[in-house]
Amino acid sequence: TDTKPMMPITRATMSCGKLRENNATAAVQHDKSNTTSRTSGMTINVLDAFNSGGGQNRGSTNNWNYEFGNLLMISKAKWTVKGGIQVNRLNNHSESFNNFTGTYTFASLAAFRAGTATTFTQNTGNPVLDLKQTEFATFWQNDFKISTRFSLSAGLRYESQTNLHDFNNIDPRFGFALGLTKTSLIRGGAG
Repeated sequence: TDTKPMMPITRATMSCGKLRENNATAAVQHDKSNTTSRTSGMTINVLDAFNSGGGQNRGSTNNWNYEFGNLLMISKAKWTVKGGIQVNRLNNHSESFNNFTGTYTFASLAAFRAGTATTFTQNTGNPVLDLKQTEFATFWQNDFKISTRFSLSAGLRYESQTNLHDFNNIDPRFGFALGLTKTSLIRGGAG
């Protein structure tokens, strides 16, 4: 198994005084693994006695994840606006040949000697799974400081991905914060 954690390729933050900030990130992750049995013959499982035959767990994965994000924030004395995007690309490939030659299970040693298996299981079909998906999200939010004790926020978020053909994913958000004392605050919101 060879797994490498998500490694940032680029991280850049640009500031223009206290008014503007832009933060962009890009990252790539690659996971790869292989499993191979010493033998892949049919398996015999005699309960409370012995197991014999092949291990039958052959498989592999080769997964890539690419990520990009950008956050822009502009601040003024009583108003802050934030906006951003995030794009994720998944390229996953896996193969699983587990139990493709079959497993006989016998209830006892006497049943094994008589040749009467309790069950026979075998996986069939296509052992290969390829997944390719792109996920996209963007948001915009405004925060207004009405007074030293009261602020309002409003914004929108949009999300989509290529494997679901549903592209009307707009989520409005509204919120408030009211300071009661120096240490007490009430927050509320929806979205």
